[in-house]
Amino acid sequence: MTWSLEITNGDISYGQNGLNTVTGSDKLVQDLSCCILEPLGTDFNDPDYGSIIEGGIDSDGNVYLGLIGSINDTNTSTMIQSEIQRICQNYQAQQVQRNQNDLSTYGSSTLSAGEALLNVSNIQVQQVENMAYVTATLNTGNGTAQLATGLGN
Repeated sequence: MTWSLEITNGDISYGQNGLNTVTGSDKLVQDLSCCILEPLGTDFNDPDYGSIIEGGIDSDGNVYLGLIGSINDTNTSTMIQSEIQRICQNYQAQQVQRNQNDLSTYGSSTLSAGEALLNVSNIQVQQVENMAYVTATLNTGNGTAQLATGLGN
């Protein structure tokens, strides 16, 4: 089982016993939310991390204008849904690679069933002016988790 520091309202969460952590499906939801909110190409250590939803630059130098605030139509919603799908597929590929590394190093996986992303479904986008609200169902190794994040100003 792995963990991440808990992020609440954009800040690291601190409790009575120190820094709070997230595990299982909560970690999965937080990891994907962070990737969705991060503009593509802004992480120097991983230039392919992030999303084009709020703009960014890919590793080939292509500049993407943000989708939020553009014309509120089916095309924009479909592009946001496709970007969520792309992020989830990349996350799954990282999990497969990590699982293979864990098996060769430790003899077993360190991923918990709750953080193993099997697929994503029911991606919904609601746009209101310069905001978008995205929800999706994440199917994990031990059930489902709900991804819900707001985008834009």
